[in-house]
Amino acid sequence: MRGLIMLMCLVASILAMSQVGGSMTGTWACLSMSTGPYTGRSCHLEPWLRLNADHSYEWGREKGIWDYTKGVLSFSARKAKGRVNIDDRLLVEYDLNGKHYVLTLFRRRQ
Repeated sequence: MRGLIMLMCLVASILAMSQVGGSMTGTWACLSMSTGPYTGRSCHLEPWLRLNADHSYEWGREKGIWDYTKGVLSFSARKAKGRVNIDDRLLVEYDLNGKHYVLTLFRRRQ
């Protein structure tokens, strides 16, 4: 009986973890970009970020694995961190060529 309860707890935790990661899946498009004097600049021509359910991602030509742990989104091929704000926007921050970038992305409805 104890083994059955432990198995049920394991299955429940796996399902909960997949739902957390699943909430990030989908296609995200850039709404605005901030870096230095270019604060809030439109970025509709930036490539979309596609987060797949198998934790692979595509961002333009970049491909890799994504992880969402403790509210922080990370990427295997980019030194960037993301988080979802109160407006359900994804804020991704990274440094490139000595500049700090903040991208605001929104989830595309399909």
